[in-house]
Amino acid sequence: MANSIQVAQLFENLVDEGYRAKSRTARLFEQGLITPVGEGYGKFQVMKVSTEGIGTYDKNLGYAKSGTTVSYEEINPDIDLSASITIDHFDNAETLNKALAYGYRDIQDKLIREVDAIRIASIVKGAKAENIVQGTFATGDDVVKAIRAAIVKMDNERVYDDKVLLATSAVIGALEDMDSYKSKQVLGNFVETVKMEQDVFYTAVDVKDGKSGEFNYSKNTEAKDINFMIVSKSAIDCSAKSRAKYISADVNQDLDADSMKLRFYALSAYVFDNKKDGIYVNTAAK
Repeated sequence: MANSIQVAQLFENLVDEGYRAKSRTARLFEQGLITPVGEGYGKFQVMKVSTEGIGTYDKNLGYAKSGTTVSYEEINPDIDLSASITIDHFDNAETLNKALAYGYRDIQDKLIREVDAIRIASIVKGAKAENIVQGTFATGDDVVKAIRAAIVKMDNERVYDDKVLLATSAVIGALEDMDSYKSKQVLGNFVETVKMEQDVFYTAVDVKDGKSGEFNYSKNTEAKDINFMIVSKSAIDCSAKSRAKYISADVNQDLDADSMKLRFYALSAYVFDNKKDGIYVNTAAK
């Protein structure tokens, strides 16, 4: 059984590494303020720190005594995804065990897309209503004006640093086709620009449970396509964990088949209450 455990750990590491490397949204999270509650408990804790503010220095009494409060909010995960891949032992052996590995890779790719879609929708849900606007772009100049308007609004709300621009290929392409000076000027406001596939860039998604024959996710009927989104890294955080199980045909009690089982649960994206100005979304008309 030791070999089975090693194989499961290998697949689990591949999931984690692939998720970080291929996910469009994983790069948004750096704070690490959200932690799982125990091992396998299925809950997450968000650390919140607040102070009373700044007071005047007194030459006799010294520093103004500003209280600091550290608290934790316990939250259930909003992502709990799973898959089971089973391949007949001889079919798998004939491919030198590649069939199971390739199947697992396909599941991993679907998982990454689904997590990105859920996470984007969760970030939109946490944004202020006035920071979600509609836009239609005929030219690159239209794109620049829309992004510039977003930057001005966020600057006025003191969101200056660590902003990431997530945009569709059409939006980024329109910028690239422009005069380089104009596009470089507007893109210089961001620490990173991320090209997003439209099939994960929705304001809301529906997650299928697989029990009725429907798998993966789909765009919600009330959702809109997103043109671009600006996210301040300090405004959000997340946490995720994955588990993998490998069941060899030698110990499978039901089938003469090799099986891999995957579970991925996460708090997709937590928008901090005092950082909602750090999210700006430009959508297409429905």
